[in-house]
Amino acid sequence: MCTQELKIGTIPAVLYGEPAPNIWLFVHGQGGNKTEAAAFAALAAPTGWQVLGIDLPEHGDCTGETDFTPWQVVPELQTVLAYLQQHWQVVRLRANSIGAYFSMLAFAGATIEKALFVSPIVDMERLICDMMQWAKVTPEQLCEKGEITTEFGQTLSWRYLCWVRQHPLDGWQIPTAILYAGQDTMTSRDNVRPKTPCGTDGIRTGRALVPHPGSARCHANLGAGTPVRAAQGLNHEKERGKTMAITMLAGYLVIINAAALLMMAEDKRRAKRHQWRVPEAALFGAALLGGSAGAWAGMYLFHHKTKHWYFVVGMPLILAAQLAAGVWLAGNSGLV
Repeated sequence: MCTQELKIGTIPAVLYGEPAPNIWLFVHGQGGNKTEAAAFAALAAPTGWQVLGIDLPEHGDCTGETDFTPWQVVPELQTVLAYLQQHWQVVRLRANSIGAYFSMLAFAGATIEKALFVSPIVDMERLICDMMQWAKVTPEQLCEKGEITTEFGQTLSWRYLCWVRQHPLDGWQIPTAILYAGQDTMTSRDNVRPKTPCGTDGIRTGRALVPHPGSARCHANLGAGTPVRAAQGLNHEKERGKTMAITMLAGYLVIINAAALLMMAEDKRRAKRHQWRVPEAALFGAALLGGSAGAWAGMYLFHHKTKHWYFVVGMPLILAAQLAAGVWLAGNSGLV
């Protein structure tokens, strides 16, 4: 496949494919570079399309003074599109992740035949709101300090927040297909869910999706360097913490229920020998601490306390209350 290195102004680029009147602009995501377009070009070039990959600021060979921020990237993308429209008849857009977000900012209202996005960020504000919650940073704190460095390696910036609020994603009318990953942690499925005229859900599994125009909304955003990879890493940490919490809770419940069961057995043994008994308060205490299932099982396994109404009624009531509380907590804490 024919490959040509070039520069559009100061923007490093690579052009794939034999000369043709049609071209795809490939915009990478965070951590990518212009050579990512090669795989897509291998599919597009045989169909009569050329593909242009570019390096966004702070990526690939683009190591100038510009930053990987929307106010720096958007003008560069607009420069590239103007160049393409001068040299090709038909332009299409292929973009990944935050590259799709930058493209929607840069090309709203532009003449582009169609777009193809892979795992796009279509609601940057919501994403950053989530990250601010993870970092336990309020908008007031961010406003006061200007910038805050997070534990996951990204800097929250009040300037970035203000810019995003002032530049919402509005007016995107280009026909767009989206390849949405089932485990995408950056964008909610609802944000890329199209609506049919009757208001029903237009998504079908494995089919292209069309983003809802103007879906971005929130109250905070990131500073220099949008944290796509950091957010993914933080999600992994959250999942690991969740697994550890569940494991510790399960271990505790096993221990406390085993203890309650053994306390019933010991009290039964002492009753037979007319020895000093395990206080009933201790039996109920073990049940209230999470061992109600073990205590209730011990009652019938050892035929103990089954003639005391407050045990017969109390133990299953405690168990039922604990199960209900467990279901409620699990649902509201995100453990399941």
